[in-house]
Amino acid sequence: MHKKIVALFALVALVCGAMFADVAVKALDGDNVEVTFTIKAPAAQLVVITGASPYFPNWSPDGIPMTKGDDGVWSYTLTAKKTDEIIYKFLLDGAWLADPNAPDSIDDGFGGKNGVVTVASLVGDASAVTGPKIRTQSWTGLAVQGKFLTQNALNGTKKGMDLDEVALGLMSYDKFTGEFIEGMPFYVELALSEKKLEDGHITLYKKGTDGVATTTFADGMKGLVNGLLGSPLSYLSGANTLTEPDNNRGFAPYLGHLKFGWDTPYVNILTGYRYAKPTKHAAITWVTVDGEGWDAGYESWGGFNQFSNGSAIREFGDVTLDVTIAPNRTADRKGKVYGWWNYATVGWNGYTFDVQYNVMNEYDSLFSKPVEQDFILGAKGSIGPVNFALQGLAAIHGKDFTSGATDFFGYSTDVWYREKGFAGLSNMAFNAQVGYSNDLFSVKGEFRGRGYQASMLYVRENHDDEVYLLSDQLGQINSMRATVDFSIKPVDFLKVSLNAFAEMKLQDLTEDKAAKILAARESWYTTDVYPILYDGVDMEFKPGINVGLTDFIGIDSSVDLYSTLQFTNYKNQYADNAEILNPASDSKFLFKNVGLKYSMGEINDVIGGIDVYYGLDNSDAARMYNTVLGKIKLPMGFDADIGIGIRSVKGTKAGEGFNKDALNVFGASIGASKQLSVAKKPVVYAQFVYNMDPYKAQGDGQYQFNLDGYVLDDGVGDYDGAAAIRLGIIWDIK
Repeated sequence: MHKKIVALFALVALVCGAMFADVAVKALDGDNVEVTFTIKAPAAQLVVITGASPYFPNWSPDGIPMTKGDDGVWSYTLTAKKTDEIIYKFLLDGAWLADPNAPDSIDDGFGGKNGVVTVASLVGDASAVTGPKIRTQSWTGLAVQGKFLTQNALNGTKKGMDLDEVALGLMSYDKFTGEFIEGMPFYVELALSEKKLEDGHITLYKKGTDGVATTTFADGMKGLVNGLLGSPLSYLSGANTLTEPDNNRGFAPYLGHLKFGWDTPYVNILTGYRYAKPTKHAAITWVTVDGEGWDAGYESWGGFNQFSNGSAIREFGDVTLDVTIAPNRTADRKGKVYGWWNYATVGWNGYTFDVQYNVMNEYDSLFSKPVEQDFILGAKGSIGPVNFALQGLAAIHGKDFTSGATDFFGYSTDVWYREKGFAGLSNMAFNAQVGYSNDLFSVKGEFRGRGYQASMLYVRENHDDEVYLLSDQLGQINSMRATVDFSIKPVDFLKVSLNAFAEMKLQDLTEDKAAKILAARESWYTTDVYPILYDGVDMEFKPGINVGLTDFIGIDSSVDLYSTLQFTNYKNQYADNAEILNPASDSKFLFKNVGLKYSMGEINDVIGGIDVYYGLDNSDAARMYNTVLGKIKLPMGFDADIGIGIRSVKGTKAGEGFNKDALNVFGASIGASKQLSVAKKPVVYAQFVYNMDPYKAQGDGQYQFNLDGYVLDDGVGDYDGAAAIRLGIIWDIK
């Protein structure tokens, strides 16, 4: 069966070819200059450049499309002043990429870099360069929300619009980078406030379950005025009482993030503290050091050092070398456990080879008593028109499950059951990718597998925040998956695609072993465990079509449509091979979802563009969810949006048992946002949501839709029985 599944799918993945980037500055008349950005990416379908205002749409991923030349070099030219500083980044087919040859760079706060062009230094105008510069970055968001109950969650009784809570959310992260001494950069971040609207906010009013206010408006406003006037930074930092500091942060703004760096020709040194992010490492197929979600010690006083080779010893003829050694006290992401990550990446004639060694030791040891060791190997390149990438992992455990190994891992793994030592395939993970593309079609494929004890250090897996970078990359434990992704573009206006995968169990497990694995993880996970424990296969097919309508209607427009079909054929080998049906359909088949997007560009001077999203979510066991969202661009930088949601009870077993009185059939939302031209160009927004909330959380850009494809990411139950009015403002200064 395993061989049939493997043979059914081609092994694919698109691995970009060799790239270079460059920035050229040409002096014009007066103080004006012409800045041209170029990047060679012949395999890319779309390259955009984005960055900080005013030259780019303030870090929008839509960015500004670059122009592709016949030689595979993409370019974009803008006009600037000699005194300007331009901060930018590329996106290749939707993937962020820092310019590796940027004249200067700045930490982006996510473990990566943004390119920096100081125009005066490139045109040789020393009078415009004023010496060492301190750059300020900030992400600050302020929002107020009145939340209402539209239904009694206990008995389904409709309540109209009953005010439940008024809350204030303020989040502020402020960063300072620069050089005290030339060639010795520093980086500091202060978390001045972490009062997130969704969790940990400032309560101005709250009604109790018995209808009596637990926090009155008078008490809420008193606390706000007293805190802001008498001890503002302490009040906003996260401390809720004078006797119980929040998350060990004390009673004042805490130093949430600190980095120092020294770059020399032979060695680069970077040290980070607490919430600082390490440098991201993603040389082959996996992210093996998480530069976005891995904290240097979010709970304790953790940190890390990174030592890497400098520019003078990175290139040796046709060979490039990148070596990093990183002793740290962040191996559990809490900052309590010592460890190391170390890697060496070699590039040669278009091929890349990578080897990495990770280790987590016991609390008091940097050099001994390993709890886990990871050995990671990988290579990628191309043979003719075919691109390939291979990567493998072997994990060795120094403790077994019964000796308290889980005490060391916190929220950074999904593997809780462990046996001491190395047990072959059960401790391994692998990934093979190959791909081919031309002007007519592209095909990509992947085959991956993961044993039930295979984990990876320094990659985040946080169940509370639903961040699953580890399992998204490696797959579920004790599973293997073959994937094929095919698209064809027979004419310029039409693209047809198919993404499909088949997933099944990697190894047979005894009933006793399966029970132990399930018991070790069930308190942390509620996701399906069919591929882990049971015999059978899970297949998913996602056909799609994109039609360009520009040539037919005379306005830049397109339609993008997809659907997802699931076939689950599992049997419980521990219960007389009983069939396991999908609860969302009570059968082996599930019509999982449908997504459609209609986009229209500028229509006239009033309507600058329209996007309409339709989503059908059929993945819930009891209810079906239809949503329609629309966003329109208006003059003066205004964006307006509206949404409608319809819930219905399904005829499944779960639907038959659903309390019909608790069904909120209708949901709606309306919102507007605008980027101001003053005060560092913040975005202001206003929203009303009723029995649905299509927007992202406050810290993620609350004025944007929160979608998985074109379906609402939080599913049918999000904001069911609730409504809210929000006003907010966000500064994203980079």
